[in-house]
Amino acid sequence: MTYVQRLVGRVRETQRDAIPLQQRAALEVSDAIGCILRGVDHPMVQRAADGSRDPIEQAVRMQSMACHVDEFDSIHPASATVPAAIVVPAVLSVAESLSCSGQRLLDAVQCGYDVLTSVAVRFGGPMLYERSWWPTSTFGALGAAAAVGVLLDLDDDQLANALGIAASSVGGLLSDDSFGDGHYLAAAEAAAYGAQAAVRAARGMNASWSLLDGPASRAFGTPTDDEPAGGGVEGCVFKWYPCARPLHGVIEGLVQLRRDGVDLASLARVEAAVHPNVMRFLSADAEVTGPADAAASLAFATCATIQGRESDPAFFREARTSWDGPAPTFLLVPSSVGPFSWESRLTCTSTSGEVYEALGTPEESLDPQRLRDKFLANASAGGLDRPAAADLYATVLELPTTSDAGKSLASLLRPDRS
Repeated sequence: MTYVQRLVGRVRETQRDAIPLQQRAALEVSDAIGCILRGVDHPMVQRAADGSRDPIEQAVRMQSMACHVDEFDSIHPASATVPAAIVVPAVLSVAESLSCSGQRLLDAVQCGYDVLTSVAVRFGGPMLYERSWWPTSTFGALGAAAAVGVLLDLDDDQLANALGIAASSVGGLLSDDSFGDGHYLAAAEAAAYGAQAAVRAARGMNASWSLLDGPASRAFGTPTDDEPAGGGVEGCVFKWYPCARPLHGVIEGLVQLRRDGVDLASLARVEAAVHPNVMRFLSADAEVTGPADAAASLAFATCATIQGRESDPAFFREARTSWDGPAPTFLLVPSSVGPFSWESRLTCTSTSGEVYEALGTPEESLDPQRLRDKFLANASAGGLDRPAAADLYATVLELPTTSDAGKSLASLLRPDRS
């Protein structure tokens, strides 16, 4: 049995066991929609617009970029992927042309998450960073193909062909310096290709079912047979800060110092020790060329926290730091080599010479009220008035009992709505 065939089996198993996690999947969809609404007017997303493309493919591409462009979408830490930015846009865009229940839509989301996170974990998850692969864009097409395949009710052979077509596109290099537009476009292209892979399989196209066996092993290294602990939607965590994941530990460490009474504005030096694998896409730059690099900068994470704007995407979009006095010195250093961790160990020195240390661990709380507040803030910034945003949020959470979900949700997310 090839790995693609095993993935088909996972999809069927996920479909059978989907009901207990439907409300959790609905939270993922709501958070992703909020991120899409916030991100759709981002200049980077607008630059990617191309009216000559297939409408569904273009909708997936635009919504995928919008979801991830502010780095505010949920993450699956064990696989180092952001499934929401891949799977939810694919499902919403294809569901618009179908008459499907909310339950079916959520089943598709769960299956897409499960396939993407399973494949990424199998080939190393965060350890792929070391070999310059970005797991989200590398394997994203597989998650989108699985999700859309479930929406289209593909049979086992068709679903295997959809995954095979998606597997033929795997790639996705991780930058050693600037993220730039290309980083976000890579994930969006994977999402669009995966959605089309399922549509093409439904039309009779086929592909090798063994691409994730020998060929992928030679390309990405010998895979493990580990199944992800808490894979799929239950292994995802919501982001409370719109910046690169390793910087969430930095912010948590700074927030802890602030709670302890440290005047963050007095810091003259900020040193952050992070896992060596993530140093390749972080910087300590206080001057950057745009929002993508601001979201990956220790200086911007620190400045945002000092100003109390660590949860504000607009701060990172502005891509400008400002200091009342001299700017601190920033330094990124590798932590001790060991098991991969998203933690950041801070050593901060004040202008008077006092030294403060903190270990920052990215927060993984699941706070329903905080999630609702995040959604309302994102949707309002994206152009919805507060009552309309509240109604939309309630609609998403009611998906498990909605009889026809596709059109009503997808129509709110057209890229041209702004």
